[in-house]
Amino acid sequence: MRARFTLRTPRSVDKKTFMSNREIREWLCSVGFKPAGMPEDDDEEPLRQFFEERSRFIVQHIPGHSEEDKEKRVRAMRYVVFASTHAATNTDFMIVREADGLLLFRLYNNRIERLQQGCELLLKELEASGPKQQMVGHIEVFEHALETPTIKGVVVTNRALYAIKHSRKDALIFSVSLILFIALGLLANTAIVQNSAAIAGHVDRFSTAMLTAMVLSVISVVHIYSTATPPIGWSLHYAAER
Repeated sequence: MRARFTLRTPRSVDKKTFMSNREIREWLCSVGFKPAGMPEDDDEEPLRQFFEERSRFIVQHIPGHSEEDKEKRVRAMRYVVFASTHAATNTDFMIVREADGLLLFRLYNNRIERLQQGCELLLKELEASGPKQQMVGHIEVFEHALETPTIKGVVVTNRALYAIKHSRKDALIFSVSLILFIALGLLANTAIVQNSAAIAGHVDRFSTAMLTAMVLSVISVVHIYSTATPPIGWSLHYAAER
């Protein structure tokens, strides 16, 4: 299984230019992604050859059915600036830089759940390292030998909206209960209810039930918001690969 996503290149210290390849490598090594055997000097040619060789395994899993696919392989090897492994998930990744302002991450893991976790943790660790990251588009996950993504991942930027979206049943219960609670409140002030203790009792018990349903629905949404909201929202996706 393989995945890819694109980040905007962080700015240099002076904020006027994008990070150079050397600065990107220093940043990633400082986060803890320095690969074993990486040349210590700043000579670009040995570094390029080292990362080309380390990326070869990932590039081999890019389909080569068409000329366009073969060209993707060539560009990936030509413009690779870094390659390493996310140790916690054993996910291999490489960074391709065809344009100064964009960094294309290509990842590989033979287990899809570890690949998804690798994407999540890699983004989290890069974000926590200092430079502000901004994803371009979304994460695409591909099955073996397929040219179109089967899973899409989107960074969850609004936890409240995500919690509500994934608690539609609770949101529906809350909405219906609220409407009925308001209607019962209005009904309680009518003469027919005020003049009948039996009807008033039924209305009061029904109102209590609606209020209880609303409280439980809110608790469920808050629980998802506080504990179950992932950094990435995953969904099925069958759009053609760009």
